[in-house]
Amino acid sequence: MATLYHVFILPRAGVTREMVENVLNAAPDWVRYDEKCYVIQTTETAKKWTDKLLPLVEPDGHLFICKLNATHYYGWMTKVFWDWYQAKAPLASD
Repeated sequence: MATLYHVFILPRAGVTREMVENVLNAAPDWVRYDEKCYVIQTTETAKKWTDKLLPLVEPDGHLFICKLNATHYYGWMTKVFWDWYQAKAPLASD
């Protein structure tokens, strides 16, 4: 079953957003909601995503990935984000 993960990534110098998003394209779906923040839908673990993204981060960037609880959420985001999230949340496991 698919899971939603929050990904914060501050890539190392020289790594572009396009390079990050090319890696994220391995996920069935994802959305960027801020310059360095993404929500990805995947059947892979946070560890596997860390392994995929870490080469874009080391040695001087930052990476944080955590599973989202798809059923408990509130906030103030764009309509595009909410439409995407609400379409994916029912498909995600808690």
